[in-house]
Amino acid sequence: RFGLAACYGLAACSCLVKIATQLECDARKPPAPFDASRDRFVDVAATWFGLNVAVALLLATADAGCGVDKCQKRFREYPLFAWLYSGVFQGLFFTPASIVIALTGLGLLKDASWACALAAQALPGIAGMQLRELLLFRSDWMMTAHHNLTALLAAVIWAGCREHPEDAIRCLTAAGAAAAMEGG
Repeated sequence: RFGLAACYGLAACSCLVKIATQLECDARKPPAPFDASRDRFVDVAATWFGLNVAVALLLATADAGCGVDKCQKRFREYPLFAWLYSGVFQGLFFTPASIVIALTGLGLLKDASWACALAAQALPGIAGMQLRELLLFRSDWMMTAHHNLTALLAAVIWAGCREHPEDAIRCLTAAGAAAAMEGG
């Protein structure tokens, strides 16, 4: 059990290092043109998927937050750690990212490079998180629709940014809204 937990922890840490490295490199680039290639979307989404799966398996192996949510009948089959780590990612990344992106869009933060770097992680990150939910947990039709729609929304926003890479404000506005939705 300890060996499995160590492997999952190492996998999660390697994904976090990749995300941090991408954020740092992207923050040094000019905000426009926004890099919204398909390859970039798949790469970042796969990294967030890997991070989410590694953390889920780590928590399951460590029996963290075991049990079920008895308050809602439709959520009884979800282990509590499914809510625990989703809340952590939403609270520690998506909420602050949406705030930085919104402040940049309002002109309160002058350098848009950091906001664009966050947006480049947030949109594919949403898709990666939703894919994890679809593959790891048996969902009812409402949760399945939610996960599919939010992943699709992130991909559509990304496609819009690919069509208008010079319009950083448009990309930031849409990405900020998606990050706020996931963070909320």
